[in-house]
Amino acid sequence: MVGPNLQYRSGLAVHHFAFISTLRDAGIRISMDGRGRWMDNVFIERLWRSLKYECVFLNAFETGSEAQPGIARWIGYYSADRLHSAFGGRTPMRSMLRRRARRNWRRN
Repeated sequence: MVGPNLQYRSGLAVHHFAFISTLRDAGIRISMDGRGRWMDNVFIERLWRSLKYECVFLNAFETGSEAQPGIARWIGYYSADRLHSAFGGRTPMRSMLRRRARRNWRRN
């Protein structure tokens, strides 16, 4: 199974052995070639905008320790319960599981 893909611009943290090792141990592929970066940026910008307007601004967290569980709950909701038009009215989790099932079916 292929893990998630992390794309990074050049920088010291990316090239540090401990950082690279941690990502590889977690099954994350690292891409520093820049291909597809604009598309990744579109999705990340949408995610941050949704997080700000649907969670952070509405809850007005006062401290980081107060924000952490609230943001964690919202990310769980965003991935597992919130319907997305980009996924045909499905949740990201359901869409991912559907893609995996199709990919596995094709292999057999």
